[in-house]
Amino acid sequence: MDWERAKRLVMLRANGPTGICEGCGKWGRPLDPHHRQARGAGGVHGAAADTANDVRNILALCRACHDETEHAQTWDLTEAIGWRVPKFVAEPALVPALIHTVNGYAWHFLTEDVGYLWMDPASPAPVPQASWLRAA
Repeated sequence: MDWERAKRLVMLRANGPTGICEGCGKWGRPLDPHHRQARGAGGVHGAAADTANDVRNILALCRACHDETEHAQTWDLTEAIGWRVPKFVAEPALVPALIHTVNGYAWHFLTEDVGYLWMDPASPAPVPQASWLRAA
């Protein structure tokens, strides 16, 4: 999928470009598309672009949450909650993320149809705590 289309679809998933931040759950802030598995310096082409621009690899985050994914001190936490996916993971779409949706805050898989699939609550992943994750 091309980047512009993927970005538009992810913003629709978040209820528009100032919808719900999938990170902190706050409404009404401008949202940035965030690649969970980084594209790498200089962009990507071919199959790598298909993986990078897959809607299951992109979150809609407010600027504050997006910035948190770039700090060395929060790198491990953002990986632990699925906001970042290491390069060695071949299928980033199979990594759930701890995110806010219109249905609440929980572990979800992002789906090909630009939706969410709630992770089975019978086997919940641990929930790391960080002050910037809590919705106001």
